[in-house]
Formats: sequence, structure tokens, C-alpha cells
Amino acid sequence: MNEARSSGPVIDRDAAAALMTPLTDLVVRAGAAILAVNRAAMKIDGKLDGSPVTEADLAADRIIGEGLARLAPEIPALSEERVHLAKPPYRGSFFLIDPLDGTKEFVAGRNEFTVNLALVTNGTPLLGIVGAPALGLIWRGLVGQGAERLTIGETSLGRPSRSTPASFLRAASPGSWP
Repeated sequence: MNEARSSGPVIDRDAAAALMTPLTDLVVRAGAAILAVNRAAMKIDGKLDGSPVTEADLAADRIIGEGLARLAPEIPALSEERVHLAKPPYRGSFFLIDPLDGTKEFVAGRNEFTVNLALVTNGTPLLGIVGAPALGLIWRGLVGQGAERLTIGETSLGRPSRSTPASFLRAASPGSWP
């Protein structure tokens, strides 16, 4: 990481590659928190735009937000669930988070929802991780190093493990990240 003149901290591709595994772990943990929510008994609130927000959205956002604060405290994070706390303009690098994309589908009991985490540097996406926790899948990519699909480890019940760290993910094709 370096500090660009008149902008915020900048994470370059090498630093982003070093963050890939711990960031993937945050997405896995956020997905596990979403799956742990009892959809039949969860509280559903509305945002200012009328879209739903659930305790699952907030739990996933908390996991990612706290994790990013530990991993890269100097890098701002912009989350759909905390947009009211945003301090634009974002210059240099920032994390872009949608902790539960597809809340309406989640509320309806469907499995078509994702956990999204991206790193944007100087206005260009540099790294992206998309988790589909109900499907046990992760897709992640880094500019210049390609992308890969990972499968979250399974429990004896055949469901994604709720505590599988990124180091236990299985790549569909070997990646080049640490």
C-alpha cells in the first residue's frame, strides 16, 4: 500500500493479492451468518428507498465491516447497509460491500442471493469476491491474475459448513493467490 498525493491510501495489485485469502474468509463468514438466520422468524425492516433489510443483511455487514477494520483500517469501506455513514468522495482505494445482494429473494426463501465484496483503486475495480452461500460457491478475481470458482467445504449433511475458513475452500482450478 502507498499513499498517493492528494488522495487516500492506495492498495496496489500485489497488496490486493495478499488480501485475497483473508477477504475471501470474510465473505465465507458473512455467508455463514446469513444462513444461520431463521428466515421464518427474522425481523424485516424497510430502508428509505423502500427495499427490505433484515437481520441477515446486518449480521453479514457487521462481519465484513469489522474484518476490514482489522485487515486494512486505513482503507475506507462503502457498504449498502451503512451508506448513511459514507464520506465521499472516495479517492485512492476503497472497499465496496453489498453484504446480502438479493434480500427480496432471501426473504422469499429462495437461494438466489450473494455476498459481494470489491476493492476499487483509483476508480477501477481491482479485486472482486462474490459468495453464493446457499449454493456453497465463491467466485473471486484479481485484475491481471484472472478469476476462479471455489467450493465451500461441506458438512456431513451435504450443506456448506458455517465455519469453513477460506484456507479450506477447494478451487475448481488452482489459483495463484497465497
